[in-house]
Amino acid sequence: MNGVELFKKSMGNWEGRRWYVYDNGDKVVRYTQFSNEVIPKEKFLFPEGISVHHKFKVWNVNENKLENEMETILHACPEHIVRAVGYLGEESIECPITSVGNDMCRMITEYKNGWTHMEFFHFLTADVRARNIRYDGINCSGTFLENRVDEFSEVNPENLVQYLLKQ
Repeated sequence: MNGVELFKKSMGNWEGRRWYVYDNGDKVVRYTQFSNEVIPKEKFLFPEGISVHHKFKVWNVNENKLENEMETILHACPEHIVRAVGYLGEESIECPITSVGNDMCRMITEYKNGWTHMEFFHFLTADVRARNIRYDGINCSGTFLENRVDEFSEVNPENLVQYLLKQ
C-alpha cells in the first residue's frame, strides 16, 4: 500500500475536513471524504495565511532512534488564529515528532503560551507528505512546501511518549 492509499484509508469519517498531499513538488492533491482535486502549485495559496518556519525530528519510538530530521516551511492558518494561540511572525520552533507505526504520527510544538499538539499523517516515502494541522482544537489546512536536512538539539523520546499518551 503506497502513501496516498494509506492516507485515504486513514481518513475514516472525518467528513468536512480538508487534507492535502504535496506530491513531487509540482502539484497539490486535495483529498476530502468525497473527492480529490489536483491544484496547480502556483494556485495553492492561503489568502490570509502565513509562512511558519518549522524544525522537527522524526523518531521511531519502538526502536528509540532518530529516523529523520528536517527543516520545513509551512503555509498555515490565518494569522488571527495563530495569534490567538500565542504565535506571531516567522521563527524557528522545535517540533519533536514521534512516529506511531509508519503511517500516523503526532507532532507537538512548544508555543509561547505552552504546549499545543498538532496531529497529522506522516508517510516515510520520499515525496508524499500529508497532515491535518490543529491549533488548540481549531482545524486548519496546510502542507509542508520545502524540506531540507538540518541539525537539531537532542530530544528525549521518552518524554514525548509520556506526553502523547496523555492526549
